Amino acid sequence: MNTAVACLLVTLGALTSIQGTPERSVAVNERFAGSSTTDYAVLRTEVDNLGNHYSYREKTWLDEFKKDPSSHESSSSILLLDVTYNLDVNHEDPNTPPAIQENIHSQDTKLPWAEVLQRYPVQTPARWSEVEMADISTHPAVGIRFKQDVLLLGSDDINKAFGNELATLEWTLREIMGDANSLFLRVSKTGHNGEEHFRVFCIPEKTTKDVRDRAILKPFYLVAGTYETHDEAILRARALLAITRQKKFYGFHPEVWSVRQPTGKIAHVVVDEYSMELLEFGRLQQVEKALEINLVPISSKGFRTRTIVR
Repeated sequence: MNTAVACLLVTLGALTSIQGTPERSVAVNERFAGSSTTDYAVLRTEVDNLGNHYSYREKTWLDEFKKDPSSHESSSSILLLDVTYNLDVNHEDPNTPPAIQENIHSQDTKLPWAEVLQRYPVQTPARWSEVEMADISTHPAVGIRFKQDVLLLGSDDINKAFGNELATLEWTLREIMGDANSLFLRVSKTGHNGEEHFRVFCIPEKTTKDVRDRAILKPFYLVAGTYETHDEAILRARALLAITRQKKFYGFHPEVWSVRQPTGKIAHVVVDEYSMELLEFGRLQQVEKALEINLVPISSKGFRTRTIVR
């Protein structure tokens, strides 16, 4: 049984004499259940207060989704449990909780939970800290952005997932979590009768990578060359890497970044991953001599996506 809801019912039961019959409402709560590299699952609980202070009906589904393309339409939905809970209306002792009777309407006995755990090995994804969340901005008409630049989730997509009845209500970003290749956003809305609704959204792998690349972006880099295509930049990075191996010089760590130029055109630059450290520890000339090139410092403004070359 949902302990939080049960406690709420006990409180409401105590206030029945002064509040009267509550409005009928159904609160939907989605919680992250697990993920793999290609799929993820949520536990969706619907709590119907039945318009009663002493009873409520709770249904719980296991909803499974494909990560890419991201969609809030599940590929599989299994009703795990459907139960009505009834509080003892004759309970009079305010110092003890009332007895609760369970009426089980249906219960799935075919799906072993061990199978779910095996299918979705990540059950506790890393949650973003307050420092990481500081890079997130929200706007009711636009959605959720990272560093004012990368759109994680549009407001229209959020409202669509909550359904027409809740579409005009304000939403709140509650938390961001992440597994190996995806971010998950948990968003809530407060319903017309004060009930809380939660949805879990999976951010596509490409967008997740963009966010993670920007998160480690340094103020400037030392550039070994600028190219029109990604392939050209990769070839140049590998050629430089081959020189370092031939000379047994291991002080250069190339990576390729796509860069949006002031004209709007995308270029691709070969840089040293540890550019700032090369300058800080006075190793720039050593690297330039080994590679027989000049490394030019540039601002990372406009840098978009990263490809590590090893």
